Amino acid sequence: CITSIPQLKPNNMPLLKSIVFVFLSLIMLPLQGQNTVVDGKKDGPWVVTYEDSKAVRYRGQFVMGKPLGEFMHFHRNGYPRSVMSYPEGVGPIEVKMFNERGQLIAEGQYSGPNIKDGLWVMHDGRGHVMAKEHYLAGQRTGLQQVFFPNGALLESGQMIDGEKQGTWLRQDEIGNKVRATNHAKGMLNGSWKQFDADERLAISGQYLDGRRVGKWLFFEQGKAVKSEQYRSGRLKSTKLYSNG
Repeated sequence: CITSIPQLKPNNMPLLKSIVFVFLSLIMLPLQGQNTVVDGKKDGPWVVTYEDSKAVRYRGQFVMGKPLGEFMHFHRNGYPRSVMSYPEGVGPIEVKMFNERGQLIAEGQYSGPNIKDGLWVMHDGRGHVMAKEHYLAGQRTGLQQVFFPNGALLESGQMIDGEKQGTWLRQDEIGNKVRATNHAKGMLNGSWKQFDADERLAISGQYLDGRRVGKWLFFEQGKAVKSEQYRSGRLKSTKLYSNG
């Protein structure tokens, strides 16, 4: 059976105050111990809001100044901005990032504060992988890949300390080669080739420190139809091949 609550009259005000006090105490219990500082260090559960609103900016657990376990950061609209999982002791921080609609846009690891390490996977927010990037101490180093929305490989190559190195290949959505370029210290250096829809050579030439140099050849249906001569990126002469 349900016990009815007696109506409170003016002379019952002490009882009313007691009930309100108990009610507020119960509400505040989950907040007990939040945002505490011990010896100048954050400790225990923390919930921090944006300065100009009551919207939660992040929440998580500290152990004498060090984050531990899952930390959630939020956009102002309440959707998660990132989820970070801090290990107990030494180890990588697992990270997931989201857009303002709560859709996954990136996942990987930090080796330190905002220092990317290892494989990072970039998403377009609609469930498709956009890119796979390898990092070392915060710099893109190793294999880099970019994908079409259908999952086919668009471009791939190597980077060292954030700069393109060696041969980079570009393909179309069905896997046919489109372009092959060479790089050194982040600039185009060496052979540059472009292919037609049948994967036949369409353009070939050389780069030096990002500038076209030497003889460039242009092809139609696999036959040379034109050549251009370059010096330090400037076109010096053009020759047409009437017989192909």
